Amino acid sequence: MAKNFEHNQNVWTKIEVHRMEFFLLIFENIRMHPSVFLNKWRGIKVSELAELLGVEDSKIYLWCSPKKPNISEYYLLKIALLDIFFEHFENIPDVIWKRLMS
Repeated sequence: MAKNFEHNQNVWTKIEVHRMEFFLLIFENIRMHPSVFLNKWRGIKVSELAELLGVEDSKIYLWCSPKKPNISEYYLLKIALLDIFFEHFENIPDVIWKRLMS
């Protein structure tokens, strides 16, 4: 927990701590399989998802194969964050867009 070392008192309020705990709980459990993402966002091509994830197209096809190989938590989280981004695309403030595009 963050502390103010000059006064040796907690900087975070109880509400902030609970918000952070809630955020971490959600963050630990957020993941999305690429086939679910592609099914939901039918306008996104495999090549576009691969580019967004920084992998080869073949990796996406492998992950979506009937064998269902293991996918690292990193990519499952990244796909889930892309889903959230697309879901709330229109609500992203201009300030955030400017930072993303710089």
